[in-house]
Amino acid sequence: MSRLELKKANATAGATDPVVEPPPVSPSTTWGTGQYIGVAMWAGGAIATGVGVGFTLGANSASDKVTTARSGLPNADSACFGSTSADCITRRDAYDSRVRDTNIAVGSFVGAAALLIAGTVAYFARPSASSGNTT
Repeated sequence: MSRLELKKANATAGATDPVVEPPPVSPSTTWGTGQYIGVAMWAGGAIATGVGVGFTLGANSASDKVTTARSGLPNADSACFGSTSADCITRRDAYDSRVRDTNIAVGSFVGAAALLIAGTVAYFARPSASSGNTT
């Protein structure tokens, strides 16, 4: 019955109460677990990206130190073989820092990509209506 027909029926029946219709059913606008998980993964991906950028900057700084230490040696390629001089130790430490920082940066960027992709899937994945869930 339409609203007008309901009003006419109530008026002819002598009812004085107004017709109250339930509010229209709208699609769900609340977030589900997937959306919360997706946003959390995006946040983790953003943090991992920041860590990767920080370690990339650290690797670049260490690379500059390697270049500076290397330029002060007479034979840059073999002058430090087996040497314990301060310049050689500085060069070796800077080189190790560069390698470590580069590896951490790459790992952070890979982790960030994985988190961002998984977060996107979790956010947009919806259970199908035919999945049999009654909740």
